[in-house]
Amino acid sequence: DKYDEQKGTELWQKGLDELDAESVKITILCTEDFSSQMQSVIQRWQKLLGTQIIAEVAIETEEEIETNVKKDTFQIAICDLTAESANSLDVLKEFSSDNGGNISNFSDKNYDKIVDKIISECGGKDIISKSKSAEQFLVDNAVFLPVCAKNSYYLLGKGVSGIYALPALESVCFINGGTD
Repeated sequence: DKYDEQKGTELWQKGLDELDAESVKITILCTEDFSSQMQSVIQRWQKLLGTQIIAEVAIETEEEIETNVKKDTFQIAICDLTAESANSLDVLKEFSSDNGGNISNFSDKNYDKIVDKIISECGGKDIISKSKSAEQFLVDNAVFLPVCAKNSYYLLGKGVSGIYALPALESVCFINGGTD
């Protein structure tokens, strides 16, 4: 869906009214890699919202951002969420309430039930459709959004096949590789 600036501005004003505020001051935590992008975002916000938003970028290391996110001592954080597995179900399990590696501290019993049901009941194509519903649940209910994706691999070879990348594991597999 295309972003509707007018609707966004109306919702912003509604939020300010609910807070009984004339403006909001925010700090965005990000690494050096994202700082120029965030400055551009802030300029766009200020163009649309004027002095109703006062925003600044605080550049931190990934470790500092992760610590602030875990301690819940941040307003907005732009950070990498790197999957520990190429398996979509393993990635979804990372956001379960009882997962000690859940950087987001997201906790929702309904989400946990969805993931548990996928684990116990699904196979094959069902896993894909049910995983999509769990992913949508995260987008709809968690206080984080996917902003951009980073890819590290480009595989191309004339007359070569069977080579594939495992981005989550940051590796390339040549086991089935060969020439056509």
